[in-house]
Formats: sequence, structure tokens, C-alpha cells
Amino acid sequence: MKNKKRAAAIIAGATAVSALVVTGVTLYVNAATKVSSFTVSKDSIGQEIELNGTVQSEINNTMYAAVDAKVAKVHVKVGDAVKKGDLLISFDEDRIDYLKSLAEYEAQASEGSYNNTIEMGNRTQALYNEANINLGVLNQQIADTEAAILAKEHELTERKAKLAGDGAKIQIALIDKSGDASAAGEVKDLQKDAENNAYAQYANSDIIRLQEEIAQLNADLAGFKEYKQEMVSQKAATNTARLTSGQKEQKQRHSANLPPKKH
Repeated sequence: MKNKKRAAAIIAGATAVSALVVTGVTLYVNAATKVSSFTVSKDSIGQEIELNGTVQSEINNTMYAAVDAKVAKVHVKVGDAVKKGDLLISFDEDRIDYLKSLAEYEAQASEGSYNNTIEMGNRTQALYNEANINLGVLNQQIADTEAAILAKEHELTERKAKLAGDGAKIQIALIDKSGDASAAGEVKDLQKDAENNAYAQYANSDIIRLQEEIAQLNADLAGFKEYKQEMVSQKAATNTARLTSGQKEQKQRHSANLPPKKH
């Protein structure tokens, strides 16, 4: 009976050991052996690598402004990092105001009442007339300024040529007198004249005055041409927006609820 009880006890002990191993609990079979169990699972292994290099976008976009106006200032340079909302360029405010006015005229003319349409048409007509008149004046100013520049440049050329000619004569006289010992005083005077002539060829008051006048005329000419381009744009924009006499008559009759006039 004792042996049977002992065998049963051993079997029971072995069963207990198997149950503990399955659940992953560390147990000791005897004083010298330690047994541990672990659960195996799947996971991803990641690795970070740091490198030096240049980041370049694979997509390059060309941006266009929504308005046709002169750029007053560029606020970024090539290579700058920008984000949504950053100011990139500023336009000329006078040109923007002008384009805005034209857009408002056209929008109001298409959406407004008869009186508003007529008023906007008159204002557009006034802008067209202004551009048309200014273009005639500007063309004359440009022609006159170009003629004045040519005249001043011719005068400057002649003035420089005269000074250069005087200098050549002085040099010839110096050569002639250089071998004459009795003309030492005259040679000294001629050398002084040569120095004065050389200075006058670039610092003469008439030379400086003519150069300044030519520079101012060129600046005026550039301004006239720039303003002419604005008037050309204004005339083209208002030409399509202004009302013809027939359109005005049609709107007037429609407003008065009258039948069309027979021709």
C-alpha cells in the first residue's frame, strides 16, 4: 500500500509540473535546476540611419499671379523655404488699384440696374477717352524727347571733338617747340595748356551739363513710354466694356418699357 501511494504522489507531482510550464511560470524541479518559459510573437524590427545630403523636390511648379501688374518687391530668394500664407511678392499698388477699379466697373455693369449700368458705362467711356487723348499726347512727347536727346548727343559729340582737336594742336605745337632751346617758356605754357585740355575733355562744365541733360531726357523718355503702355492697356480694357450708342438706347427703352424703335 505504501508503494502505491508513493507512485500516485509522483504522478500527481509530474502533472503539476506540466501545468506550470504551459502557463509560463518559472519553477524549480529541484534545488539545482531552474526552468523558464517564454511566449514567441511576431513583430517588426526597425533601424534608423542618419545621412548627409541635399533634399530636392521631385515636382517643380511654376506659379503665375492672378493679376497682370508690375512687381514692386520680391520678398524671398532662390532656396528659401516657404509655407502657405507667406508673402512672396508685392505688386505696384497704383496698378492694382487701377485693375481693381476696372474689374469693379465691369462687375457692376453686368449686375447692376439700368442707372448703375449707364453710370458705369459713362465712367468706362471716360477712361477710354482719357487713354485715347493721353496716347496722342504721349506719342508727341516721346517723339519730341527722342529728338531732343539726339540734338544733345550731337552737341556733346561736337563739344568733345573740339576739345580733342584743340588738344591735338597743342601736342603738335609742343613737338615743334621741344627742340628749340629758346622756346623753353613757350613749351612750359604749352604743357600747361595740354594739362588743362586733358582735364576739360571729361570735366568741362559744358560737357557735364550736356551729360546731365541727356540723362534727364532719357529718364523722361522711359517714363513717357511706361505711361504709354499703361494707357494702351487702359484703352484696350475699357474698349470692350464701354456701351455703344445702340446699347444705351436699347437699355433706355427697356427701362421705360417702350417697344423697340423701327428703322
